[in-house]
Amino acid sequence: MAESGATTAIKNAVGGFAETLPVLMKALDEIGKIHPVIQGSILAHELSGGLKNVKDEAVTAPDGVTIEARLQGLMKQTAGDIQSCGNVCDAYSKMSLLAKVLKGPLWEGTFASFVSKFSQRRDDIEFALSIHIAGKVDGLHEKVDDLAQIVERKTDMIIEFLKNYIPPEHKEVYEQIDRRGGREAVLKNDDALQSLVSAELETNSSRPSNQATALARNMKHELESQLIDPTFQIQKNNQSFDRKFEMQQRQILEGVGEIVHRESDRVIESVTSGPHDRILDKDLHQIWKDMGWRGSVKARHFVLALRDYEQERREEKLRKEATFQVAPTFDPDAWAFDWITVKRLQAITEALDDDASGFITVTEANNFTSSRPADWSLPHWLAYWAIGWQISATIYRDKIHEIFEKMFAIRPHLHEANVLMIDSYLSEIWAKLLERFQSYIDAEEERLKKNLEAIKYHVDDSTSLALVTGPGRIEKYLFPLIYLLLKHDYAVFCIGRKEIVNERHNIDASDSQWTINQAVCDRIDDMKASLKHQRLNLAHHFEHAYSKVYHLMYLAIEDPESPLPLKTIQTFPYKAVTYDDTKEDKDAPTAETVLFYAYDQSQLSAGAEAMEDIATDEDRKATGHLKNILGHWTGYHYTDTKYPFSVPFTVFFHTLNAESTQYEALVHAPDSQVEFKVAGDIVTEADGKVTYQFRFIIPVHGMTVDYDGTLNEDGSMLSGRWGPDGTRPASFFFSKMPEQVLICRPSPMELQTNRIRALWRFALTAVQEQVARRRFTWKFLAKRRDVRRRYVDLALRTHLGRPLNEAEDEERRKCLGLLSPLDALIAHHLMGLRKRTICIHKNIACDSCEDDDRDIIDGRIVCLTCGKDGGESVDLCEDCIDTEVDCTKRPDLAAPHLPTHDLYKLRSLVHHREFRQIASMARDALERARTAFKDAQDVAHEQTEEGGTGETEDHLTKIVQEDLTCVKCKERVTQPCWYCIVCEDAVFVCMKCDTGGGVSEGKHAKTHGLVRCQEEIVETEVPAEEKLESMVTNKFAKVDGRLDEMDTRLRQVDERLSRMELLLQAIALKMGAGQDGSS
Repeated sequence: MAESGATTAIKNAVGGFAETLPVLMKALDEIGKIHPVIQGSILAHELSGGLKNVKDEAVTAPDGVTIEARLQGLMKQTAGDIQSCGNVCDAYSKMSLLAKVLKGPLWEGTFASFVSKFSQRRDDIEFALSIHIAGKVDGLHEKVDDLAQIVERKTDMIIEFLKNYIPPEHKEVYEQIDRRGGREAVLKNDDALQSLVSAELETNSSRPSNQATALARNMKHELESQLIDPTFQIQKNNQSFDRKFEMQQRQILEGVGEIVHRESDRVIESVTSGPHDRILDKDLHQIWKDMGWRGSVKARHFVLALRDYEQERREEKLRKEATFQVAPTFDPDAWAFDWITVKRLQAITEALDDDASGFITVTEANNFTSSRPADWSLPHWLAYWAIGWQISATIYRDKIHEIFEKMFAIRPHLHEANVLMIDSYLSEIWAKLLERFQSYIDAEEERLKKNLEAIKYHVDDSTSLALVTGPGRIEKYLFPLIYLLLKHDYAVFCIGRKEIVNERHNIDASDSQWTINQAVCDRIDDMKASLKHQRLNLAHHFEHAYSKVYHLMYLAIEDPESPLPLKTIQTFPYKAVTYDDTKEDKDAPTAETVLFYAYDQSQLSAGAEAMEDIATDEDRKATGHLKNILGHWTGYHYTDTKYPFSVPFTVFFHTLNAESTQYEALVHAPDSQVEFKVAGDIVTEADGKVTYQFRFIIPVHGMTVDYDGTLNEDGSMLSGRWGPDGTRPASFFFSKMPEQVLICRPSPMELQTNRIRALWRFALTAVQEQVARRRFTWKFLAKRRDVRRRYVDLALRTHLGRPLNEAEDEERRKCLGLLSPLDALIAHHLMGLRKRTICIHKNIACDSCEDDDRDIIDGRIVCLTCGKDGGESVDLCEDCIDTEVDCTKRPDLAAPHLPTHDLYKLRSLVHHREFRQIASMARDALERARTAFKDAQDVAHEQTEEGGTGETEDHLTKIVQEDLTCVKCKERVTQPCWYCIVCEDAVFVCMKCDTGGGVSEGKHAKTHGLVRCQEEIVETEVPAEEKLESMVTNKFAKVDGRLDEMDTRLRQVDERLSRMELLLQAIALKMGAGQDGSS
């Protein structure tokens, strides 16, 4: 897109616009009186000098109003506008590049409205001030008018700029969107959105392509959450922005009152005599001057010179004391020189060299010395980075491990409704030296804690992270920051033992950890770029730099398939910790101070109340067509093949004016528990046809859905078409029939096929339903309960676990058709509670199912046989327990997984750190179970051979038989059966009893792991050479597949280049023909 005149003018006028900044700054300074975020102490003096004739804010204008009274309200409004604009900018900055481009036009209007609003505020301030200075300052009006015209022109230019300017980084995305049909087409096409997300990830060269593919699906979901109306997104962001705003306000006020002047800092008088004169610290200034360094110096040379300078100064002091034979004075920094050694120069260099460029600049040197505590000397600060930082990191590492141990120990004591949320969340000190640095460590922890409390422990983006930590490298604050977040999360765990916790806490915790993780990735990327420029070995650097803080993260980024990070987690020597409530801190935070979001237990009652609306006085006054639409309706959506298409709902239309044709409603959706705003109008066509048009506004996504319908003859049914964004792809009907009658109504498809038969069956079923409802028998209640239960089971499967097949989906719709809106509300409330207690095996997909992207729910089947070599486990859902997994699905397997392999089942989430222990327990349990069956067979065989049944033999047989009985049905178990891997006593469960979701009996719980005990099948051992050959063959097959994909892409590129070549040739021919004609 060619740049407009306004765009060019804005770029050229940046310098000229600065001339007006002093006047604008005076206005902002005045705002600072209300909002301390803008420094107000400077402002009052500026305005008092500029407005000499307004010497007293109490002086009244000709209309009798003081300047203080006139400006106070205006300044508060302006301050509120600035804060609102900040919230808008913050919300926009959090959006991905794709979301900014796709929703750009809507946001352009939002920003343009603020430009106009601030322009109006300028006029208001100008008018208020002009009243008080009118007639006293000659020529001021002319200057103000000139300024007003300048600002007005530039306001218009800014608005045009916002509408027309396309940032360079957006242009490529615009082109990709245009190739897919434009904004509107992309927003309506999930495949197009997914391809755009994948394309954006591929352009990120700092991430491997296979990792980008794994992230694409999650990023698409995040993108969809950002594609909502700006008004709703701004509203959602308001709470987060207010927290950051208040924290930054507090930090500015504290910073103004805590200006520190160190004795070693110089007062800079001139910046022209040399680079060394810009150094603040006196000692560093002298070193820089003596060495003749310019703007930067090699990091190693700088650190060596600094060390030598401090040592020489100390030795000189000792020589003077020895020469003059005076009593040696105490040197408080003598201990520090024991740690400022060549061995630890690398650590000091890393502390100074922020960008890992290998050079120290004047700015970096000043930042280093200025960031030290006010009462610390330079040697003290150098010693901290030589050894103290590693000590503090080690302390926090141990604290973090301790909190993690407590988190895993408290899991069995959690409220059942919190287990899934908590499972989703989880994924030696040098004492003498510690005393030297403890004050700084404690002060930093207290500072970070105060900042985290200000934003309610929700670090939602890089801006929040920077406000919490302050300037500097992330490794300076990484460990204390993670520790404080985990400490708060553990406090939530403790409260979660007895109370149901709102899932927002889990979302905030995930956001915070993701933000920190992203900051670490960005830091690694920055260091990689700098190290590549220096031609250094990246792997060697990250293995040794910063005490190996970034080593595992670097390996995971470079090779996402590397087993080292996972192996490190599984083999780490974790401590066995048992949760003991009596040993917990009695002064631990309470729910009131830890939980920032209350768990809403009134959703069900609120939803039921929303369905019981009543007519208003205006409704009763309505007449004609308006009267026909008002009142209570039950709504159904359907398509040509699916009925019902969605959950039935209720709507009560009202009117605000009985004389108008407009009506409105609030609709409570039973499945999402969200209220939709509805606004409609009545349209009468020329032929007299009356159409009721209304629109559903979905506040969560900012979407709109349009309806066009007509009434039947008796006015009891409204039917028509509906759809989003002006389309009408599906059908609907609203009915005033009683809900107990509507659930018996045949589908529209049945009415079209055989209307008479469908209506006759409808009448019979409705009568039976009403009779059963009046009698209110147990059979009637049990039927309704069973329908709800079955619907909940099937509806859960639409989101979790194995997808529904066609028959199951049809059964789900049949159950849905038997539910009234109130029944649906209850069912979805129960489903929400079940979701909190269901076991979801995070990031574990079935290796046999066709849809291998879904996490396994409930029972996870793990193969013991395939897991012998320590590779990745073979995981199956319960439906696929008897299936084979060949090497095409799992190329890393040396041999296919067979149904006859030894298996164990998990009905609770097993984290990476627990997996090896659980697998070992399963093998031991399987050995015990097989031994029990073998002993029983031996006893039976001995009795058969001897033929005797003495009392001793009978007693022994009874003991053996009791051990081999199902814990639930008490029947004798036979192989195959299940055996508990957790219980100390022998606990068998027969296959039949386990099918209902597990057994809880005595000390045995249904969440305990079970190993399948079956006749041992000795498989032919595959030689190691054949295993290796098979793995190599599979790997080569995988590589061949990727090469084929690459060949296909190259052919496509060649085809495109050929087409471009032909097009260029055609253009050249036409241009040549045109030139010949003109000549």
